Amino acid sequence: MLNQLSVLYLLTIVLIYSMKLPIRKINIFILCLLLTSNLFSQVSSFSATPQTAANCSSCSGDTWTVTPYYYILYSTATAPSKDLNLTNLGFNIPVNAVIKGITLAISSFSCMPEEYYDSDVKLLLNNIPSGSNKATLNNFLAYPSYNNILYGDTNDLWSNTLTPSIVNDINFGVTFKVIHSVPSSFSCFQLNGTFSAIGPVSYYPVITVYYTSAPTNSNTPATGIVSNFQSGKN
Repeated sequence: MLNQLSVLYLLTIVLIYSMKLPIRKINIFILCLLLTSNLFSQVSSFSATPQTAANCSSCSGDTWTVTPYYYILYSTATAPSKDLNLTNLGFNIPVNAVIKGITLAISSFSCMPEEYYDSDVKLLLNNIPSGSNKATLNNFLAYPSYNNILYGDTNDLWSNTLTPSIVNDINFGVTFKVIHSVPSSFSCFQLNGTFSAIGPVSYYPVITVYYTSAPTNSNTPATGIVSNFQSGKN
């Protein structure tokens, strides 16, 4: 079935041939068509913080503690953390949208230098880790320095096939895991939201969906940046 953009192209071609327009006017028509095409493909975004944070029940490792302001991990031995599953994002992406990319923005720090690094950062599809691992495998900085990290990109699906129904699901989200690499009597790692230009300021990590929407029957294209950012609360 032809969509409205395809119909617009066909009508323009018919108009050009029927009017026998000179080259200069044909070029104007093509330019207008390209501008209209860009409007139809305008990218919108939806940002949210997880309303549910849970340790993976079947995973071994150190357990995360969820507080009203951050997630924190306490470690003594050299060991991985449990997977921290962040879901219940409250996305409401239009059913006719095309998902273009997913980003995860965080700030974090460790209590001691070079003791923790990220080992698994994946999307959760129906609460199951899926697609590519975006972990940097780099050691996190120690307090008072913060690690401001943006995983993913506006056109990166993390090697997944995503639809509005998938990302709108309560069990869609991200899973985050770190490894404590240096034995010590006591150490900690704190995972926060964003405190820099990489995303909205929040207590908890920010997940953003980038998408384009098909035109409506009124020929009104999707416009602007749609934001439903929620300040972190669990």
